[in-house]
Amino acid sequence: MTTTKKHLHFLYSQLLCALTGICLGLWAMFTTQSVTNEMFEPIVASCSTSNGSGSSNTSTTDTENSNPSYELHPYEPLLGGTFVCLVTQFLHELIQHPGGIFTWGVIASMGIVSGILMNVEADRGKTRGLIRYPTFVGALSQIFGISVVFTLLWVPGYCYSQYMNHGSDISTPTMSRVHVATAMSLLFPFLTLLVFNLDPSSYAWTFSAGLLGGPLVACSPILFSFLPYEKPSENELYKAGVSHILSKAYFIAAIISFVGYMINVRLITKIHGADFHSIFKEIWTNAHPSVAFMTIDILAFFLGILLYISIQKRGMVGVLKVVITAPFVGPGSACAIVLWEQEHRRAISFLDDADEKEL
Repeated sequence: MTTTKKHLHFLYSQLLCALTGICLGLWAMFTTQSVTNEMFEPIVASCSTSNGSGSSNTSTTDTENSNPSYELHPYEPLLGGTFVCLVTQFLHELIQHPGGIFTWGVIASMGIVSGILMNVEADRGKTRGLIRYPTFVGALSQIFGISVVFTLLWVPGYCYSQYMNHGSDISTPTMSRVHVATAMSLLFPFLTLLVFNLDPSSYAWTFSAGLLGGPLVACSPILFSFLPYEKPSENELYKAGVSHILSKAYFIAAIISFVGYMINVRLITKIHGADFHSIFKEIWTNAHPSVAFMTIDILAFFLGILLYISIQKRGMVGVLKVVITAPFVGPGSACAIVLWEQEHRRAISFLDDADEKEL
């Protein structure tokens, strides 16, 4: 294949990936809104007039001013005001349904992977555009949903960055970035564990729900700004070490995601058994609007990560592996395994380059 044909093939693949991401994001945005509009109308009306307090022994609903058609669950306004009120009510609705616990759990397992992915890719030396600002992306994700922002903005942003770098294998992130990104990615599943196990009437649940759905966790990548400046090294051995540590991070994410997925499957099969038709009704056809929202989120988010994998080296092989293994190990774990293999290959490639330079 000539250089010109290779360039055109690369251009078309990036363009196709970006356009697919945009279409997928728009579909997720309009579909999630359509299934939750009726549910959110009374919640928005109540939250907008509430004088809510996070205290579990103080009512957060001003009965004279709030919408009487919806009784608000207590929320912690200090964590994000009206927005936290909305998210707390959404989470409270979600935990009432087995399908809600299952779908949020699946999203949490994928969130571990995407948390590492987005924070690490933002730190690669030649990265350009939107993906360099994970705090901004995180804030938008809390407002519009992770599936919408990841597919509509992050995936096209990644494609743009790759195009501007002519498809070259951009530099590795710094070692400190990988360590902190890995630790931060565990915050989301940890809070999920609290929200789905604590007593909803307790202040601990209210505070955990506010953290999970509020802006603080989503904007936590701002902490990277306070890390000591670490100049990226072009040393091949250093880059191999970073890729090796990153591969371990994805491996850890794969294990945690797998365990979470098995727990979720166990919980929902205890209720519905192996009746997949009944489970499908629980999470889609007869689902509560909050559960249907999460089901759409899962599908779009999963396809978005597949888009990212598809434009990597040996990408379509990776996509096939994910699709085959996802039903058995969970979508989050399946994606993490492929990304682990990708970084492991990069580490080996850097070591080979170092050996060639020594010769």
